[in-house]
Amino acid sequence: MNSATNRLELEHQIGPHRGITSWDFEQRARGYRLAAVLADSQRQAQTFCDLAMLFGKIARDFREWEKRNSQARPSHSAANRLYLH
Repeated sequence: MNSATNRLELEHQIGPHRGITSWDFEQRARGYRLAAVLADSQRQAQTFCDLAMLFGKIARDFREWEKRNSQARPSHSAANRLYLH
């Protein structure tokens, strides 16, 4: 890894011990919403609003994915039953 990646991991506490969650994407969306409020120009504000909407959608989609995968039981799937038996 390069030093920029290491710095990013330290700043955001991302590493092998911590996975990305929908909360991470929601926090990013909040940051962009705040940046839109503080923007110096209408163009910057619109860019930050667009990014906030994008990360909000990613957070919602990721939350649904987390929900589906937390309910899935590998031992109960048809593919695993066929593979294991």
